[in-house]
Amino acid sequence: VRDACASIKALCERQLWHELTLELESVVSNASFASVPGALRALYAEVVADIERKFNPLKVAHIAVAVSDTYSDRGEAMEFLTSTTARLVEAHGDGANEPN
Repeated sequence: VRDACASIKALCERQLWHELTLELESVVSNASFASVPGALRALYAEVVADIERKFNPLKVAHIAVAVSDTYSDRGEAMEFLTSTTARLVEAHGDGANEPN
């Protein structure tokens, strides 16, 4: 977990968005990181939310779904996903919407 955090910090500082996206996807699928209570939500709030506009919206959605799975209250999970979707649509326009 510590190594992943250090890697994420370094990638943020260097503004390597593609590599950061790959690292974030790896982290959210890592059972040891996910087992730390609140870790994925904190990661999203402290890192991803600030720079999600720089990422591919599909990648952000994948990360957001993994984070939403950590909510025990399904209503809160839906609220999180709805607000994330709204920000993505605002940032990326119709390209972030589901195809018809």
